[in-house]
Amino acid sequence: MRRIFKPSPGRIALTLLMPLIVGTILTLSLEAGLAFYQLMLTPTFEMYADELYAIFNYFVLLWIPFYLLSCLIIWLLSSARK
Repeated sequence: MRRIFKPSPGRIALTLLMPLIVGTILTLSLEAGLAFYQLMLTPTFEMYADELYAIFNYFVLLWIPFYLLSCLIIWLLSSARK
């Protein structure tokens, strides 16, 4: 069961491509799909309201469901081949 979640080049590649696919489908724009990467790779935002504040970016946490979804896809493809 644990080897389903073990990293492999296929799972990592699929995880890295998934934000582009999801961002492009949701916005119907390749440019906005690429901008989604910037949102997911920025851990904090700086805001100025009388002082400079760093705010945590919750979009960074989307890597977790994307990785789990890629593990599921790879597992389904490998079990369909058997």
